[in-house]
Amino acid sequence: MTRRSKWTRPLSIPSQKRTISFPKNMLEKQNMPIELAWAGEQQRMLMAAAELQQKNASTVTEFASVHEELSREIEKCLLKSEVEAQWQQTENGEHTEQMTKERDALASDIEALESRTSTMEGEWNDQLRDALNLKMPSKRSTNAQMGSLKPCKIRNIDSHSSTENSDS
Repeated sequence: MTRRSKWTRPLSIPSQKRTISFPKNMLEKQNMPIELAWAGEQQRMLMAAAELQQKNASTVTEFASVHEELSREIEKCLLKSEVEAQWQQTENGEHTEQMTKERDALASDIEALESRTSTMEGEWNDQLRDALNLKMPSKRSTNAQMGSLKPCKIRNIDSHSSTENSDS
């Protein structure tokens, strides 16, 4: 004899059809708890839906406040970058103005140096002319002196230099 465990069932044969018949009042008793279970489940689902709607509403409100805060933060960043750009432009304008002043000062220095150089060149030319006039007598005195000179014999320089080369 085989021993059966209380947890196992005897094998059923699939070819046999079993029909179970319950008394009518028993079905009504069974439907009653099912209807109560469905009503309880429906109530629970409605409460969960209401909870989710409240969470959704609070999430939407929170999202709107975060969106507004983010919009304000973006606007602050844009304003800050615009102010920084204007400040840099102002600094660049001041720098440009300073460079323009320096350029004008250097241009006036160049003009002063050029006028000084031309004045010095004129003075130098005058001094050179005066020095040349002292070394070279005027044309009239030169002609008078030439008339009083005695004629002299001019040697041929080429022939003289060739005789010197041959002597060496």
